[in-house]
Amino acid sequence: MPRRLLVIDLQEPEEAEGEPVRKPHVFINPEILHRSDRRKTYNEGCLSIPDQYAEIERPDIVRARWIDEGGQTRKPSSTASCRSASSTRSTI
Repeated sequence: MPRRLLVIDLQEPEEAEGEPVRKPHVFINPEILHRSDRRKTYNEGCLSIPDQYAEIERPDIVRARWIDEGGQTRKPSSTASCRSASSTRSTI
């Protein structure tokens, strides 16, 4: 059975002006259930080259389902923007 694995670690500070905190989010076999037609542009960093960033256009809202590192199926009860999604940056 093919497996897809996505790990996101935003390293965002827990408090304003605080140090970044490592808190990786694991998504096993993520599946996009819905994506909005509305698009937004986000500044994203390159995974291969440090300090390289670009404006990337993505759907504004995405809903997904995945399995977490504990083997539990996750599916957010509400939609989230790509920006906040990656904070849960869920939803995917």
